[in-house]
Amino acid sequence: MTVPKALGNFNPPTITTNDKPQKILPRDRSESMQSVMTSLNSIQSLKDDLPLYYCDKDLFNRAPNTTSRAERSLYLATVLTIFFIIAEVLGGYLANSLAIMTDAGHMLSDLASFVISIIAIKISHMKPTKRLSYGFHRAEVLGALTSVLLIWILTGVLVYLAIVRIVHNDFEVDADLMLITAGTGVIFNIIMGAVLHLGKTEHSHFQQSFTNDVEQGVKDSTTSLPPIHDGNNNQSVHKHKANINVRAAFVHVLGDLVQSIGVLMAAVIVKSTHWRLADPICTFFFSVLVLITTATVLRDAVLVLMEAAPRHVDIDTLHADLCSIEGVRDVHSLRVWSLTMDKTAISVHLDTEKDCDSNHVVHEANERLRIRHGIKYITVQVQCVCSRSVSQYTLLSLPASNVDKPAADNVNEQTGL
Repeated sequence: MTVPKALGNFNPPTITTNDKPQKILPRDRSESMQSVMTSLNSIQSLKDDLPLYYCDKDLFNRAPNTTSRAERSLYLATVLTIFFIIAEVLGGYLANSLAIMTDAGHMLSDLASFVISIIAIKISHMKPTKRLSYGFHRAEVLGALTSVLLIWILTGVLVYLAIVRIVHNDFEVDADLMLITAGTGVIFNIIMGAVLHLGKTEHSHFQQSFTNDVEQGVKDSTTSLPPIHDGNNNQSVHKHKANINVRAAFVHVLGDLVQSIGVLMAAVIVKSTHWRLADPICTFFFSVLVLITTATVLRDAVLVLMEAAPRHVDIDTLHADLCSIEGVRDVHSLRVWSLTMDKTAISVHLDTEKDCDSNHVVHEANERLRIRHGIKYITVQVQCVCSRSVSQYTLLSLPASNVDKPAADNVNEQTGL
């Protein structure tokens, strides 16, 4: 065997066993090189099957190619909502009922939420670009803000018309047609709730199965490092992520069901007592309901754009969990923010002991953040700083009995306290 010139002065490494040191023979070295080439070929094969981008080499960003039942249920709900909005607008116009028109406006907000959810699912299949390294996830947030703005404008117009009706009191309402339209709305919302409930349940199982398959593949490729077993938290986190779009649409439909029942009651009052003011008063009530329900969407969208930490992540618990990793001396520069309502990112620095295995620390931190806290985009920097004292955040978080006086003195010197 001819040794390449680059390896001519290569000194074979020594393997230490319980018996005595052994030299690696040229034949063993050849077998090792052959094993390395086989691994490289496997990696190249994986690269051909899975096109990985330099700005997104994360297996968890792959989305299934098949259409889940959740996505099909959203399509069905969208088509049904379009037909019913047309029916309510026509019914409200013919019956001269603002209450039915307000209900149609609320249904329009549901239609916008369905479309946004479908777009979010489609966008999740798109790969990040050089300019948009996190992908297109926040298009969902921008779409939600746009839909809320449109719904508020429509609600303001309906409230103005209701005020005009109360002031002038020169309108007529077809109670029979209003009653028929309101009753149809109740039946429609019950059907919509059933459709979305079935899609929500199936989507949870599908997404959890896909995520578990990917996680198992990653664990198989990193068998040298022990995985963390935290089944309860893992299941709840993935279920939360899987259900969020369809679950939000399901909540909207429940709100519509309540509003349709209210319109039906207003129609019964108008038909039985001929009190026409029940219609604009009902418009006021449901306009407030629309504002309340959409205000939560507006609040969540603003928090995402402000890169606030998500509500399901407890920063203190997360900090304590990272501090409990073996070999970690300090946790600092901890930043957690939301990319969307169901996608969280984190950046953190870990100071480790001198003889600590940094690879083990990184793996342990990634496992805990991903499984226990449901964080998808993770950046962990490990640095060995043996002479550095613990940070002020750690001192404030730990009981006084656990902090030694020299470390506290060092912090006081560094912070000027």
